[in-house]
Amino acid sequence: MTSTRHSSVVRKIECEVSANDLKPLYLTFDDGPDPDSTPEVLDALQERGMKATFFVVAEHARKTPALLARIVNEGHAIGNHSLDHTYRRLFRGKAALKGWVEDAEKILGDLIGKPTIGFRPPNGILTPELKRALNELQMPIVYWNVRFYDTLFAWTEKKALRSLDKTEAGSIVLLHDRQNQDKLPLFLRTFSVYSKHLQQAGFQCRALNRDLIERNALKSGTQTSSDNNESPGY
Repeated sequence: MTSTRHSSVVRKIECEVSANDLKPLYLTFDDGPDPDSTPEVLDALQERGMKATFFVVAEHARKTPALLARIVNEGHAIGNHSLDHTYRRLFRGKAALKGWVEDAEKILGDLIGKPTIGFRPPNGILTPELKRALNELQMPIVYWNVRFYDTLFAWTEKKALRSLDKTEAGSIVLLHDRQNQDKLPLFLRTFSVYSKHLQQAGFQCRALNRDLIERNALKSGTQTSSDNNESPGY
């Protein structure tokens, strides 16, 4: 396995579906596990029979192992969202960044009993040094092609339903299960409407897996320098 396989940022899963097939969709939730909001998100997913991927912060996971176990036991996937979600670490050298990712991967691997499905940098910030570190670790990089900035702005039904026009088979959707308590009720109401309309539109929400990510990274090939200019993934 060469580092070229992991040099690409995967933003969408390439797939072909016929007119009568359910269209795969990949919901992803960042920044948890959160003992207050993550259980509510899990309940909402369970109600709809949906699977998702949780990009978790290792220090949060270490403090809430039972919650992490629930995520896994309910059929969702786990991604690496760094050790501590500390932005200043993103601008260190390759060796420090490599250790930062490795430390998170070890904590998460010990907790779930297997490697994560890949890495998503906090706020989607991918510096050249971080990319080199991830290449050396042969760690897939997972982004998104649909997002709502739901930790910064109120996620409303109007925003959620408007996004359906640009959502397609294989889309990776960025959301956050770590929500402020004042925003959580609206988030959950919007998610209920959003998830219903996704299913009505023929989408089937699935969990990502490492093989799927690696195959798509290989198809994508080496990305251009635009990888380093991603908009923040709040």
